[in-house]
Amino acid sequence: MRIATSKNAGQNNIDNKKLKNKDNNDCSSESLLSNLADDNGDQLRAYNLLVYFGVSRHVAGPIVFEQHTPLGSIQQTLKNGLAKAVFTNGFILEAGYIVQTLNKARSEGKIVSPTKLCQRLENKLADKKVKHDWEPKTPKQFEKTKIRMKAALDSLINH
Repeated sequence: MRIATSKNAGQNNIDNKKLKNKDNNDCSSESLLSNLADDNGDQLRAYNLLVYFGVSRHVAGPIVFEQHTPLGSIQQTLKNGLAKAVFTNGFILEAGYIVQTLNKARSEGKIVSPTKLCQRLENKLADKKVKHDWEPKTPKQFEKTKIRMKAALDSLINH
């Protein structure tokens, strides 16, 4: 009996250590994410954006969940950085730029607004947009197109 009890006690100690380690890790951003309610969807999107663009989870978590940085401010920071990367030779959008910009805006009590480069890029993209007046085809039009395409393929195959 003592041997079995000792083994069980040893196993319990190992399990307790795992639980303690798990509890210590519950302060991580992952545990914050798992505890979010559905009404905090903007915070979750903001956190995911920061992580996607290279900000570490340990930095992104506090920026979003403790400092309550708005999603719009994070999105605008990324747009500004991407525009700067397009127009400035040698600039690379890195996590440090993102965090520095967000911290500066927070310390000044402002939200991030579009830069001139960002506005320039948005105008450039708007000029390049192709407008399509596309409407779905009726079944009759679809059949005509299908017959025409089949005839074109047949002529290519036969030649």
